[in-house]
Amino acid sequence: MDLEKYAEELIGELKKYDNLTEDEIVRFIYLSLGKKIIFDYNWILADDFDRKFIYDTSGTYEIINKKITNGNWLMTCRDISFIVSFICKKAGVNVEVFHPKLYSHDPTPHVYNKVIRKDG
Repeated sequence: MDLEKYAEELIGELKKYDNLTEDEIVRFIYLSLGKKIIFDYNWILADDFDRKFIYDTSGTYEIINKKITNGNWLMTCRDISFIVSFICKKAGVNVEVFHPKLYSHDPTPHVYNKVIRKDG
């Protein structure tokens, strides 16, 4: 299974429910991911140099797709935020990855998602 196929399966499950709000769609996707993802313990156990390397090489389609294809669900916050955004957009909800690195002196800041609602 790759990221595209996983997204299709999850969106197929969403279609079983009628009239979900944007918040409910995001919540469903996030909770479904929580059943699969394991926070990357390599990140937790790493020294500062390795932690920065793990951080800098995470959060891209290619990296995440390779992990999922190999059955590796060890993810960083950057990976998780990317996956949530990717699947939500396919489900019709505009969710952006908010990367506070631009506003922080921390070389590995936490990454978040931001929902851009259709109603503004």
